[in-house]
Amino acid sequence: MRRSLTDDLDLLRRPEEFLPEELPEPTPIEELLEEPLPPFPEGILPETMEDFLVPFAARLGVDYGTVAMTALGLASGLTAGRYLVRPDPENPTWREGTNLWVAVISDPGTKKSPILKELASPLYELEALFEEEHEGKRQAYELERQAWQARRPEERGPEPKEPLAYRVVVEDATKEALAKVLRDNRGVVAVYDELKGLLSTWQKVDRQADRAFYLKAYSGGAHREDRVGRKGLFVRETWLSIVGFIQPGPFRKLILETAKGGEEADGLLQRFILVQGELTPWRKDRPVVPTQAYEGYKVFMRGLWRPP
Repeated sequence: MRRSLTDDLDLLRRPEEFLPEELPEPTPIEELLEEPLPPFPEGILPETMEDFLVPFAARLGVDYGTVAMTALGLASGLTAGRYLVRPDPENPTWREGTNLWVAVISDPGTKKSPILKELASPLYELEALFEEEHEGKRQAYELERQAWQARRPEERGPEPKEPLAYRVVVEDATKEALAKVLRDNRGVVAVYDELKGLLSTWQKVDRQADRAFYLKAYSGGAHREDRVGRKGLFVRETWLSIVGFIQPGPFRKLILETAKGGEEADGLLQRFILVQGELTPWRKDRPVVPTQAYEGYKVFMRGLWRPP
């Protein structure tokens, strides 16, 4: 029987226990170089996701792995900071986040914009909903604070608290802005149609510290930020996902700079899951993308989010 949407969500939230020795032995990289890598397998992602992703990839004429990994990276952003994997039960200090950094390397014309636009649409729908709700709460907060200030000091009581602004997506965020978002939220993904823009921004003198903070946000952990004349900021957990596309030229430059062993060799490249985006042979009998499957995908993705 086909699993329901609720079953898929419950499956993702259910704690799983396994021993490291139960994992399969990794294939030596030398053997992988001898033949083409196997395609991204179907039956791995929740059925509600695959019901949309499989025909969507075939309809666009792109490799399924490109679509699947992009969606998986976005989903990991919605769960980032909420779930942890402990690979070694005898070592409680070893924990890994569910957040992924996915970089799709693809040439121009390989459908990267429609892929990212449609797969990330549930996240932007959440953003729009959060913005609308926050505006209403902010207006109520301003009225409440004005009334609080109008009272005599001995009658005021606790000062009203400013409502949190929920977020799930960031784009081109500075270190300070990202730290504030991560302080108030769990489940955040940085989405980039062109990862080159993020990498080039870090070359600016006033943005070089951003790179170090992004690297830290891959592995979680606390962050304290103090500035003279400003109130300090403390972030208990700094889990962040990144999903973006990059063309082969800029990616090749990143590889060369990393290979030199200079400042660029700081572990940035190693944090990314690299996906080669490719077109598939054109077919006239491309499958229809069911509207119900598309809506089911969006409902499923939005359902992964939880308030901090």
